[in-house]
Amino acid sequence: MLCDKCKKRNATVLYKQTVNGVSEQMALCSECANQMSIGGLFDDDFNFFGSLFKGSGSALPSEDKVCTLCGSTFEQIARDGKVGCAKCYEIFEDRLRPSIERLHGRVEHIGRKPKGSVQRDEKQEKLKELKEQLAASIEKENFEEAAKLRDEIRGLEG
Repeated sequence: MLCDKCKKRNATVLYKQTVNGVSEQMALCSECANQMSIGGLFDDDFNFFGSLFKGSGSALPSEDKVCTLCGSTFEQIARDGKVGCAKCYEIFEDRLRPSIERLHGRVEHIGRKPKGSVQRDEKQEKLKELKEQLAASIEKENFEEAAKLRDEIRGLEG
């Protein structure tokens, strides 16, 4: 694919920008990306992700830490721009966290819940509340109330 700006060189960078809900996407060569100042990150010797991680400490020192699940090193993650597995986030948290915060603004996922999870959460909350009331009724030796609560709990669980 040719660069959208100069139409001469092969595009090596896909630049996407969203402003006020309007997205713009451009395929750029590294020279045009550098000229547009999105490029301090895109030089031939270093890649975009490596530049992001560069700011999170020193300039990508080789390190002995290796993911116990997939065998990735932080150097590989920075070079490839891909985290090897979920365990990598735990092992390299101190190095990944600053970059993730810079990219996304936060490190916790805040978003929509899967369909039906709200109802499950409400049901779990109701069950917890009923079980607490049941324990209190038994403690007070109010067995009629405890039996009603027990039946209601069974109805929700079944």
